[in-house]
Order: sequence, then C-alpha cells, then structure tokens
Amino acid sequence: MTKILKTGSMTRRGLVRRGASLGALASTTLAAPAILAQQPRALRIAYIMNQGGAADKSANDFAKMVAERSKGALAVQVFPGGQLGGERDMVESVQLGSIQVGYFGSYLIGNIVPEWGQIIDVPYLLKDQAHFRRVVDGAMSKPMYDALLQRKGLRHVAWCNRGPRYLTCNKAVSAPADVRGLKLRVPELETYLAAWKMLGATVTPMAFPEIFLALKQGIIDGQENPLELIFTASFFEAQKYVNLTGHIRGGYHIVVSDRWFQGLPADQKTVIMESLQEMAKLEDRYQAEDETGLEQKLKEKGMIFNPVEVEKFTTALADLPKQFEKKWVPGFYDAVRNA
Repeated sequence: MTKILKTGSMTRRGLVRRGASLGALASTTLAAPAILAQQPRALRIAYIMNQGGAADKSANDFAKMVAERSKGALAVQVFPGGQLGGERDMVESVQLGSIQVGYFGSYLIGNIVPEWGQIIDVPYLLKDQAHFRRVVDGAMSKPMYDALLQRKGLRHVAWCNRGPRYLTCNKAVSAPADVRGLKLRVPELETYLAAWKMLGATVTPMAFPEIFLALKQGIIDGQENPLELIFTASFFEAQKYVNLTGHIRGGYHIVVSDRWFQGLPADQKTVIMESLQEMAKLEDRYQAEDETGLEQKLKEKGMIFNPVEVEKFTTALADLPKQFEKKWVPGFYDAVRNA
C-alpha cells in the first residue's frame, strides 16, 4: 500500500507532477528563441516578366541555389508577373528593402540615372546584343552604377540578355508612315516616349501588368516588347502582327537593396552575390535557347511576322539625341556608339 503524504491540500505526488509540468514548460520557453533563430531569413525577388520565360526560370534556379548554398539559412520567395506592382512600384520597394532583389527592364536606369540610362535606350544606337553587353558590362558604365547606389540604395549586380523589342499591333507596320495615328503603350521612359511621338504615334505610358487588358479593350492599338513577353503575357490573343522593328537592344538588370544587403553576415552576402551572378548566366542560356522557338510558338498562335524597313526608321529618328544632349553626361553617347 502506497502512503501519500499531504502538504496542505495538495499531495506531494501532485507537487511532483506539477513541478514536472512547469519544468517542461520552462524548457519549452527557453528553447523558443533557439527555434526562432533557426528560421530561415526570407527574401523576395520580384519582376514583371511572366511565369515560364527565361527570366522566371532563372529566378527559380536562384531560389534553389540560395537554399542549398546557405544550408537553409536563406529562403527565396519568387514573385513573377508584376505581382508586387509595376517597375515604378518595385523600384521603391527595393529601395526600402521590402523587396530584396529586383529584376528590372529599362525603367530603372532610364529614370533613376537618366543622364546615362536614357542613352542606352536610344532606338537603333546599339547594333546587337554584343554591343549592349560591351556597354553595360564595361568600365564606362561604372559611374552609372555608383550613382544608382548613392541615389536610391540600389546595388548593381549583373545584366542578362533579352531579345530585341518589336512593335505589335493589328496592322502591318513596314515603314515610319505606318505608325502615324497608332495609340501605343510604351514604357515610362523619356527616350521611348519621344521616339514614338516623332514617328507620329499617340503614346500612353502604362505599367506592364496593365497592357493586356488595355489591348483587349481597345484602349491602345499596340505595344512593343521582346518575344518572351509577347508570348508569356498572351498578347497574341489581342494582337495580329509582330512588326520586326528591333528598335532597342537591352537586357534585364539585377539589383539588390543595399539597406537589406548590408545587414547580412559576410557568408550570406557571398551566397547572394555568387548565386545572382550564376542566375544571370543561366538566363542568358535560356534566352538564347528560347528565342527561335518563341517565334514559332507565336506563329502557331496566329501571329504574323512582318519585315520592316529598318533604315527608314533609323533615318526618321536620327535627330532624337538632339532633344536630350544637354541632359546627358558629356561624351557618354559617343562612347556607347563607338563601344
């Protein structure tokens, strides 16, 4: 027979049991900070490019690389298709650090460092993709990246390739005269706006996520983008012609929020930078593999690829730089042209 000793109204056995419970609770409470410390540090990468394209595939590769190389200490959240806003919104979010990695088109350098960036987006100035890369990967562009960091806290990492920009609409555009009267969406960039106005179009700046509905509703007649975006954004549902203007050669610009980046330990900084550099190389590979196939896919969707008299477009826009030369860094236009 077990003899139970009482202390007041509670048995000693009860005290022992209660003590065990309190001990377990204390142990759990003490362990909580350690558990929280083991949670991965989350970071967001965001872009307007839709799912399935070269940029999106490389961003998802980046997420996998970071998880593996950081041994789970970092977790990348991927936001394609303008889920976190247009490029104007995303630039502000990267500056604040609420988006940690931005994957941008021309909007960034054209608006934040326009005295350099607008020159790179002059139609027909860059002859091919190799010319573009000599400029943006060369020493001549370092002052532009320094200014980007100083003005907005956006740290340049790398560029990756994108296809030439082509004009889509519901009629064949073969010469500058065919542009007159068209209502076109163009990016919010001064050189783009000025160029299409010179050709006689009515221009409407608009964030990329708004284009599809504007085309479907007839608010605009056309837009201009590389084949990847024409396909992944399903513009073929509202547009008949891909007019082969090839007026801009450019790329996707990868930047990180410096406010966020400076708060990382050294090993995680290395993981981020090395993984982003590799992401850029992967995007180049995917883009090269996709370009020819995208033309075929768009033709299968019913789009007609229309040749353009490029020389006439080049001549029609020859005086465009004169509108901006007082705003641009002296000598940079000639350096880009001769690169």
